[in-house]
Amino acid sequence: MEEISSDELKGIVKLECQTYPGNLEVSALQISINHNSSETTSNAKPRVSDIDHANSLTTVQIDGAPLKNVNELYNNDKNRTRSKSQEWLQTSTCSKRIPFKLPPKPSMMVVHILSIGFVLAVAFVMKTGTSLFSWHPFFMSLGVVFFIAQAILVFSPSSSLVAAKPRAYKVKTHWILHLCGVTSVIIGAVIIYVNKERAGKPHAKTWHGFLGYTSVFQFCSHCIAGLFVMYPAYLKSFFTLAQLKQLHATIGLLGFFLAAGVVILGLFSDAFTKVVAHDVGWFAFASVPFILAMAIGNQVTTAYGPKKVKTEKNTLK
Repeated sequence: MEEISSDELKGIVKLECQTYPGNLEVSALQISINHNSSETTSNAKPRVSDIDHANSLTTVQIDGAPLKNVNELYNNDKNRTRSKSQEWLQTSTCSKRIPFKLPPKPSMMVVHILSIGFVLAVAFVMKTGTSLFSWHPFFMSLGVVFFIAQAILVFSPSSSLVAAKPRAYKVKTHWILHLCGVTSVIIGAVIIYVNKERAGKPHAKTWHGFLGYTSVFQFCSHCIAGLFVMYPAYLKSFFTLAQLKQLHATIGLLGFFLAAGVVILGLFSDAFTKVVAHDVGWFAFASVPFILAMAIGNQVTTAYGPKKVKTEKNTLK
């Protein structure tokens, strides 16, 4: 094993799913590694034993890592002396290997910049607020390219802005962002429906319109179906939790592919091509939903692909 240098890593080391003898669950051990300092809050020296580049996880070994925070054990446990605590550390540690999640690399932040930039650019070129129709592309891009894309990226091991947070926090952030995204696309759909009614134009007569309404329906139904992933007991007779997660992730990915395609089709509309000609600017707009779809596709297939699911099944056996 080689020692971690302070210039290589920074972040939060978390000891997860560890128990005392007797299966008494304890809180996670968190050790902060500073960029300019080799000290940690537990005064333990981390060492790298393995690196999993696919999941951006580094397995770290802490010599004598306890099952609860070292400082808490030393300072707050009045029933133990420091010497007895040290002895307990060496005899009670059941696992020394803990996952270290690397913070997002600057290159991985591109998806977030593109997500925000696309919405702002659409709002600018479409002069949002000058007409009822101008709100349609704004709310649709806000819902799909920002909220729903960010909701999925929450679970990305390389691009998540909350990678160091517990999974429960990520799940809550995911459904909040997804709910905001569904609300936005519903508002956008209502706006275009009302606008066409006022103009006396037919609905869903183009591929953009037809697939757009299909995408809105898919988002709404998928959001409702997500409740069964949060409360799997209602379907335990039909699916395991792992199967529900795989279905939810796969259908969600296909739904995002559909929505990204609808956004790109919208760029071919007369309303958009009047303000952005088919040149470099137009291709720059079209590349954003495509890049997001590829990034999210890679994320989901890596986490829930056949090889991953097969491995999990074998582990359960």
